[in-house]
Amino acid sequence: MKKKFGLAAVLATVLAATLLFVSCGIADPKFEDMSSAESEKFIKENMPAEYSITYTYGGYTSDGKETASGQYIHKYIRTAEGYYSQWQETADGPFYAAMYKKNAATGKYDWYSGDQNGLVKQPNDFSEDNLDDDYMADFGHWYGNIGSLKKKGSQKIAGRTCIRFEESVNLIIIKYKNTVLIDKETGICMKYFIGGSGLGSSVGINFECTDFTTKNVALPAV
Repeated sequence: MKKKFGLAAVLATVLAATLLFVSCGIADPKFEDMSSAESEKFIKENMPAEYSITYTYGGYTSDGKETASGQYIHKYIRTAEGYYSQWQETADGPFYAAMYKKNAATGKYDWYSGDQNGLVKQPNDFSEDNLDDDYMADFGHWYGNIGSLKKKGSQKIAGRTCIRFEESVNLIIIKYKNTVLIDKETGICMKYFIGGSGLGSSVGINFECTDFTTKNVALPAV
């Protein structure tokens, strides 16, 4: 004899499947509901222990589009050995760099600075707390900044799935746009665009991740 299933049983099955779907991490994190402290905590808990990440940072064209101009390129590396940062104006141009490498004897981080010609050890050293805060600052443009921005689905940045938030005003004398894209897995800011124009002038910034590597990462040799 075939067993008959009532409506209640069907609904219970659907509800159980939905709860399983959400509990497996499929649902998007509610970044829009997080405070600055909560968003920072989310990043620190979900960022990989080692990574290399590159951003472009610059102005934007006066038409208000998300087009970067006058870009600077910032690269950050974090490994078990320490931290490295590099900044330059063009991908094939000269650069300036700083590295903080862990010293097993002191427990602090030796400071190196230099350019494309190499890194030179400096007399100062730093604690990890100082370094971690400095490095997370660039990733956290959106901390407490979503506010009235509305969720607008998802978008790929540097091959990673991001949740997109935006807000715009388009009036006769004033145009304004604010866009934030947050990496779904780690919570870091992958793109931040804000700008406006009016009364004959315009201003804005465009901050965007172009590479995010989490495997085979190493500090430069010294």
